[in-house]
Amino acid sequence: MVDAVDSKILKLLDALSLSGYEDGYARTEFSRGAAYHHRRIEMLGVSGARALDAGCGVGNWSLALSQFFDEVHALELSETRLSIVSEISKQIVPNIKPVVGNVEKLDFPDGHFDAVFCIGVIFLVNVEQALAEFRRVLKPNGKLYVTYNAAGWWRYLMEVRGKAEPNCVTFGGDAFIDRAYRLLQSADRDAILAAPNRKKSWRAMLEGLFASRPVDLDQARLWLRDDTALGKELIRSVDVVLAAGNVKQKQELAVVLRDFRDGKALQRPSGRARLIDPSDMQMLMEQAGFSDIRTDLEGTLGRGSQDPEPIYTAAQGVCETLARRI
Repeated sequence: MVDAVDSKILKLLDALSLSGYEDGYARTEFSRGAAYHHRRIEMLGVSGARALDAGCGVGNWSLALSQFFDEVHALELSETRLSIVSEISKQIVPNIKPVVGNVEKLDFPDGHFDAVFCIGVIFLVNVEQALAEFRRVLKPNGKLYVTYNAAGWWRYLMEVRGKAEPNCVTFGGDAFIDRAYRLLQSADRDAILAAPNRKKSWRAMLEGLFASRPVDLDQARLWLRDDTALGKELIRSVDVVLAAGNVKQKQELAVVLRDFRDGKALQRPSGRARLIDPSDMQMLMEQAGFSDIRTDLEGTLGRGSQDPEPIYTAAQGVCETLARRI
């Protein structure tokens, strides 16, 4: 079955005549071959009656899951991409059920799935809300598998791919700005700000009554402590945006830091990408009601000595987590 799938997928894509971008995206997603995706699911040791592929894209993972589950619900917002999944279901494997939907609000009953897979999507949505929905639709002891991007990937997008692809700078910079915003939301001023900036100055309070003056990110960086864990974490985000971010991102992050220094309410950043380190995912999953949480580089969980090396390096920081619903 697996060996014959790749040629069928290519014929299917040729017949669909998709637009240039969507056609290229679909071919890239399927380029690793059905055997690769099949082995990745096999490595996780998860199977059962019903699975949800949440944010399925063009269905490359749904296709693999169809060999391990009696029924796979392939959920996707893009109707163009879901049309590819529909053709896969009609022409190749009938146990895939395409569904238009949003991972943050699943239209499925409680306890419906044996497993939920969310691959390369969760960092673009409200993570807490998505995890709550995944737990709701999973059966007790059901498995959740997610992949997500830690700091290394967003830095790679900005510093390497961003040279030729400006959109990579946008996504990467937005992730580091969001990271800084989340750290500052509940941060203690003494742990973040260098001594001269911890107390609100008369000047800052007066500026709060009027329009705040612009501030450079280079200047804002000097306000931060470099001898505390939180301060170092913020400086990491600031340095990446300073080195590779665009003008808009530098100004947006500078405003977040200025408002924190001046004791103002922080405005949520405009970007949608979220930087999630493994420790973050551990905490988020525990809070959402999951246990037996295992995390590693993507493509590493369950990997045997004969399996190929993971596609992403440790420096690139693409992670996977497998957990059990309590």
